[in-house]
Amino acid sequence: MKGRHFAIAIALVAIIMAACSTSKLTPEEKAARKMQVAQAVASAIDNRRFKVEVNYMKPFRGPNRHLSFGYEIRVSGDTLYSYLPYFGAAYNVPYGGGKGLNWEAPLTGYEVSEGRKGATIVDMTAYNGEDYFLYSLELMPDGSAYLNVRSRDREPISFSGDLDLRYE
Repeated sequence: MKGRHFAIAIALVAIIMAACSTSKLTPEEKAARKMQVAQAVASAIDNRRFKVEVNYMKPFRGPNRHLSFGYEIRVSGDTLYSYLPYFGAAYNVPYGGGKGLNWEAPLTGYEVSEGRKGATIVDMTAYNGEDYFLYSLELMPDGSAYLNVRSRDREPISFSGDLDLRYE
């Protein structure tokens, strides 16, 4: 009986070690994966079809906050969809706070430029019926994203998250 348990334990250890050894990528595989992600990021920007899932918020004043699931911005052709929280001072907004950063509107501007460390910066402007917005999105080749939102009637706010490479 003891020998049988020992044999089962040895078999389990061997299976676990085999699984761990096959899950590690070689340097060539890592480089290929990195290149594949960078190409997907570039393609999404060129096609104006991407989604950034936001998971961290950095208000102009106050503490940074981790966000729950579901906050995002999407660009689909010539339309910007914004579903983001807002914490900060608002200077001239409709009674009740207005739309905040939850709206969809046609893009009035879309400019792509090179940033530092291989980043691509996408500056998007839109008018949602209440305010003019500038969404400055910095996309890194690994898919991480940093978003600065500026408007005429609100304090600026920043977000960070990741590009959803599965978005079509």
